[in-house]
Amino acid sequence: MLGGTGEGLGQLFGGTSRIRVLRRELVFRCRSPMHWVEVFRTYYGPLTRTFGSLDPARQLALTRDVLDLLEQGNRSRDRSLVLPSEYLEVVVDKP
Repeated sequence: MLGGTGEGLGQLFGGTSRIRVLRRELVFRCRSPMHWVEVFRTYYGPLTRTFGSLDPARQLALTRDVLDLLEQGNRSRDRSLVLPSEYLEVVVDKP
């Protein structure tokens, strides 16, 4: 988690490196919140493994929880999903 802060990046890469950090935004766009869950459950390793480790009842509960989170950030005005997600772009130049 240290890579998510300027101080942590300084610790990871030392004081001799030049570190540039930019805040960026990616907007997820899917047919629906459920479509997002299906895509990430199928193709995103951490979610694939998480769902695979749960019994069907807990898979359903996790699906509901994820859908609730997606809906909280959804900027769509229809049934689709438009979900902004901020990330850090980090470039480290070592001498």
